[in-house]
Amino acid sequence: TGVASVAWNARIMPIRITNESNGAASWSDMASGFLWAADHGARVANLSYHGAAGSSTVANAANYMASKGGVVVVAAGNDNTDYGYNNYASLVVAAATTSSDAKASYSSHGYFVDIAAPGSSIYTTSRSGGYSSVSGTSFATPNTAAVAALILSANPSLNPSDVTAIMVN
Repeated sequence: TGVASVAWNARIMPIRITNESNGAASWSDMASGFLWAADHGARVANLSYHGAAGSSTVANAANYMASKGGVVVVAAGNDNTDYGYNNYASLVVAAATTSSDAKASYSSHGYFVDIAAPGSSIYTTSRSGGYSSVSGTSFATPNTAAVAALILSANPSLNPSDVTAIMVN
């Protein structure tokens, strides 16, 4: 009711990676989440944490998930910065666009970014039980992950590289 997802009828496997009240998680917490997801059959993972795109620990866990046939999508960040991160083949890094398909002013950018997706004024549910519009690469990331899920639903035999290539192309 109220909003529709990109990947309707997708099964979701929520994985808690932190018990911190502020939501903070270490790279190893994030990596553990990917390992657990991969070992339990997840084909797509979404991680909307600042800086994860530059973590070799996160990328190594994403390599493991890729070896099990999974795609990992992470957020580019919201500082309008080119962090100079490595471009890890196992991470699909999502920047944010506006409703006119332009780069969002806040979206980080650079060689490490693989794709851009809607991330500005995304209508969604809110913690208060209502709806609100939100912006950030943390919203472009699940949109990208949902497209990866749709691609895999159409052809489950695709490997992670194929899924990424289809999205980027």
